[in-house]
Amino acid sequence: NNLNIGQMEPKNRIKYVGVARFDNGQHVMLAKYCWDDREPEFERYLNKILKQDSKLTEGKLLRIPASQEDYDFLVKLPRPDTEYDMRLAIVGVVNRLMTKQKCAALCKQVVADFKGKFKPRQIILAEEMGLSRSSQKFLKEAIVAHGGDKLQDVNQQLNVVKSQMKDNLLGVIQRGEDLENLEDGTQDLMEGAARFNSTAGALKRAMCCKNLKMTIILYTTIFLIVGVIIVIAVCGTGEACKSDSPSSSPSPGPSPTPAPTNFPTPAPV
Repeated sequence: NNLNIGQMEPKNRIKYVGVARFDNGQHVMLAKYCWDDREPEFERYLNKILKQDSKLTEGKLLRIPASQEDYDFLVKLPRPDTEYDMRLAIVGVVNRLMTKQKCAALCKQVVADFKGKFKPRQIILAEEMGLSRSSQKFLKEAIVAHGGDKLQDVNQQLNVVKSQMKDNLLGVIQRGEDLENLEDGTQDLMEGAARFNSTAGALKRAMCCKNLKMTIILYTTIFLIVGVIIVIAVCGTGEACKSDSPSSSPSPGPSPTPAPTNFPTPAPV
């Protein structure tokens, strides 16, 4: 959203500047620079003016207001130079508020730059718009030098700076809201992590208890099975246990009567 002030062209009171050559009553546009987006409209009216060659006077600045518009058409025929055997015309479209002195200074600079840039032979032999590409730089410089409104440029730059500061402030506010949202999200994440740890701890304890119960049941079952196996192994098929039990032993018979013992009777003395 940041704006670069240097990349924005300020408004200018000069909308169009061109150089034309007259050949036997006909004119040929050699170079032009348009500051506005209505170039076809400007050229259509300028061609009509240039066709009225009889109304143009050398050395005189002709300024024709455009109907229902805020700009004027400008035509200036420089006085002939001994080195040039052709007539040149400086044409332009300027804001109605531009003074006559600035218009004359504009034409004077364009003529000087054009004649300094190109030799007479180049101007004579140049085809239509044949010198336009080479003239873009000094034509634009002339427009900037004579058509700029310093107060308007300063106001525009101030507006650009205000817009830039506004965008920066909105960006700071937006970043603050994003930080708050991030903080809220972090807090929610921490609370969720705490809940997850608590749930995980409870689940872990429950699983430990369940594992302990299963272990106790498993070992008890194993001990019982081993005990049964040991009993079966000791008793064999079960016959030895039956023979050793008191209920299965035979009852004793009647004891025999002892035989009487006959001892000899002693003789009397």
